[in-house]
Amino acid sequence: QKLYKNFSKLDKDKSGSLEPEEFFDIPELANNPLVKRVIAVLDKNKDGSISFLEFVQGLNSLSAGSSQQEKLRFAF
Repeated sequence: QKLYKNFSKLDKDKSGSLEPEEFFDIPELANNPLVKRVIAVLDKNKDGSISFLEFVQGLNSLSAGSSQQEKLRFAF
């Protein structure tokens, strides 16, 4: 629930998904050159936005419990 609450805070337009502009509205990410790549990797269905499911799957792929191979598959 806490993860969804944080996701919802980022979802400024309350669309249920995160658009690239919502990532760039975060001051710490606004000038980060890797943000576009992270968005592209998280956006599994290539619709231009990140659903909550895609967000959770991406975080899971990067978590300490995932294997090196899973992390590489996620990144590439």
